[in-house]
Amino acid sequence: MWIEPLKNGKFRAVERYEDPLTGKEKKISVTIDRNTAPARKAAQKTLEEKIQGKQHITTKDNITLVELADRYLANQKQELKPSSYIQTDHHIRQLMKIIGPDCIVSRLAAGIVSDKLRSAGKTPYTTNRDMKYFKAMIRWGYVHDLVDNKEWLDKIQKVTDRQNGIEKTEEKYLESEELKKLVTGMEGQDRLITEFLALSGLRIGELLALEDSDIDGEGIHITKDMYNGVINETPKTDSSNRVVYVQPELASVVAKIRRLTRAV
Repeated sequence: MWIEPLKNGKFRAVERYEDPLTGKEKKISVTIDRNTAPARKAAQKTLEEKIQGKQHITTKDNITLVELADRYLANQKQELKPSSYIQTDHHIRQLMKIIGPDCIVSRLAAGIVSDKLRSAGKTPYTTNRDMKYFKAMIRWGYVHDLVDNKEWLDKIQKVTDRQNGIEKTEEKYLESEELKKLVTGMEGQDRLITEFLALSGLRIGELLALEDSDIDGEGIHITKDMYNGVINETPKTDSSNRVVYVQPELASVVAKIRRLTRAV
C-alpha cells in the first residue's frame, strides 16, 4: 500500500491486486483525512476487505446454498405475484435453516438432502412440500448456469405417510348433511362465511378479495385473490378467473351477508 496526497489536503491510500477474471493488475483506493499510522492501518484493513470482495467470484464449484437462494428469490420476486412470492420466500428461508445456508451446492447429494429434510421433525406433507421448493430452486440454478448437475434430484423420493395412508380426494369434501351439522353450532358471521364458501366453492383468498360489486345478476365474478394480506389483481391461476353461478341457497346467504355488513 502507498499513500498519495490530494489537492484538497486529504490523502489516497492505494493498493494493487490481480483481477481474477482477467489476470490483469488493477488498483483500488480509499481516501483518508490524515497520513497518520492509525489512519494508514484502518485504510489497509478497508483495502483488504475491498480486494477480498473483488476477488470473490461465485462459480458452480463454490456457490453456497444461501447465495443460490438469494439469486433465486430475486428472480422469483420479478416473476411471481406478490402473494406467491411471499410464500416462496418463506419456504426457501425455512430450507436454509434445515439444510444449512453455508452448504456448498456442488457438494450436496440426494442422501444428504433427504436425511436433513426427513429428520427435521415435520409432517410428511410439509416435508414433501419442502422437497418441491428445494428441487425448483436447484433446477432454476441449473438453467441459469449456477448449478452443474441436477440429475441427482430424481433420487430424492417423497415421504409416505404410513400411519394415515394416502388421503382420498373425496375426504376433502362435506356431504350436505355433514355441512348442516357443521354450521349448526355456528352463529352470525362465522356461519354465513362457512355457508358461503361451501355453496360457492370459493377459496378463502378469493373470498377475502371479493367486493360487493363483484356479485351481480350474472353471478360472482372471481378476478383476484388475497394471500398474506396482499391482494393480487389476478386470481391464483388463469382457470380461477371465472363467474360462479348463484343458486337460491347461495343467494339467500349473500343477502344475509349484505344486510350484516351494511348494519355494521
